[in-house]
Amino acid sequence: MLIARPAHRLLFLLSVAAAAGRVCAQPLPEGPIRAFDGRVTVSGEVIATVGSADDVTFFNYTDYQHNALRMMRLGVSGIYRPATWLAFVGEVRSEDLEHPEPYAAYVRVQPWRNHALDIQAGLIPPTFGAFGRRAYGTSNPVIGYPLAYQYLTSLRSDAIPATADDVLRMRARGWRSSFPVGSQVQGPGVPLVSGFQWDTGVQVSWKTGPLELAGAVTTGTLSNPHVRDDNGGKQLSGRVAVTPAVGLIIGASAARGAWLARTVAPDSAPAQQSFGADVEYSRDHWIIRARTAGAGWAFRRLFPQLGPKRTAGWGPG
Repeated sequence: MLIARPAHRLLFLLSVAAAAGRVCAQPLPEGPIRAFDGRVTVSGEVIATVGSADDVTFFNYTDYQHNALRMMRLGVSGIYRPATWLAFVGEVRSEDLEHPEPYAAYVRVQPWRNHALDIQAGLIPPTFGAFGRRAYGTSNPVIGYPLAYQYLTSLRSDAIPATADDVLRMRARGWRSSFPVGSQVQGPGVPLVSGFQWDTGVQVSWKTGPLELAGAVTTGTLSNPHVRDDNGGKQLSGRVAVTPAVGLIIGASAARGAWLARTVAPDSAPAQQSFGADVEYSRDHWIIRARTAGAGWAFRRLFPQLGPKRTAGWGPG
C-alpha cells in the first residue's frame, strides 16, 4: 500500500495535467465575426481617448458637441450577403455613451463579377475626398479630425444674413451663430464637409487598372447631409483617383448642391460648390496623407448686395 499510493498520486496528477491541456481561455476575436457560411459579418470598435481635466479643450470640441481629447466611441457594423452580387451594409455608432445613431445603411450591388463596378443606395459613404471612408481607429492614428471636416463656419442652412454686416458680425461664431432671416434660434453652423454624418442617395463607383471613378446623387450637401430632403434640390458629387505607382494615390473631388432649406428660400436654391484634392503615399512602415478642401456658399441670387460668400479650409492627414 505504501508503494501503490505514490503511483496512484502520479496517475492522478497526469490525468489532471492532460485535462488541463485541453482547456484554454477564450481569446478576443482578432477579426470580424462570421456566421451562416460567411454570409453575415459583424465587427465592433471601441475607441477611447483620455486627457487631463486641466487641459484647455475649447478647440478640441470637433462638432462642438464632443471633446476629441476625452471621448469614448462605440461602433458596430455588419454586412449581410444573400448573394455574391448583393450586400446589405449597416453601422451604428455612439459617442460618449449617448443614444446610438445610424452611420451607414445601404445596399450594394455588383452586377458583374469580372468588372469592378459597384452601385450603392441608401445612407452611403461620401464621394468627396478619401477621409470620410476611413474608420477612425484603424486608419486615423491622430486624435481628432482634419480641419475641413470638423471646423464649423458661421453659416447655417436654416438662417441667412440680410446684409454684409450680418456676416461680419458672426465671424468666428460657428458654435452659436444667428441671422435675421429664417430661424431666430441660435445654433451651430455647418462645416465645409461633415465628418460625422453620411448623406442619403445613390452612388456608382468603377475601377479599372490604376484609375478609379465615383459619382453620386444625394439628398443633402457635403456640409449638411440629410435623410429627408428639405429644399427640393439634389447634390451631384464626383471623385477621380489614380494610382501611378505602388503606394501612391492621387485624387480630386468636386460637388455642387442646394444647401438652403425651403423655409428660408422657397423660390431659390443657392448652391454649395466644393472642390478638393488628396494625396496618399505609403512605403514600408510609413504613410503620408495630405488633403485640401474649399467650399463656397452663394447668396447672390437672394441678396445681390451681399455677393457670394466664400469660405475655404484645409486639414492634413
